[in-house]
Amino acid sequence: MFSIGQLIDGLGPIVFESIKIPFGIIDKDHRVLWANDALAELHRLPADKLIGNICHQVCRNKPGPCPDCPTQSVFRTGKTQIVERWLEFPGKEKVWGEVHYYPIRGNEGNTAATIIFGFDVTDRKNREEVLKNYSKFLSGKLNSKVSA
Repeated sequence: MFSIGQLIDGLGPIVFESIKIPFGIIDKDHRVLWANDALAELHRLPADKLIGNICHQVCRNKPGPCPDCPTQSVFRTGKTQIVERWLEFPGKEKVWGEVHYYPIRGNEGNTAATIIFGFDVTDRKNREEVLKNYSKFLSGKLNSKVSA
């Protein structure tokens, strides 16, 4: 088996940098083990300012973990977490994000770190809202014709 350090020091950087969506690896202590340029760009920091630092301190300027931190849930349950919510980043408009948190297992099968992938799904959510409103409109029209 391999260690997280071996993954990051070996072929990892080449593979990790080829991923163009926001991507990072966080350990149990919330320390950022890896962050690609896309993730760093969201937080308006160079990747090397994220790596080695505590995520909630450098990304959210908070002294402790976020109350609903999915990373903590991954470590507690050992299961993948997928979260959709509004996200705010410095100097950017709010975006609707779908963030996937995957456990990385260590030698003993325990969760040693979490891989995070982020997707901007704002356009999809906006289209869903338009369709939902249109469906309500059509339903209202249909109901008014049935009542008449």
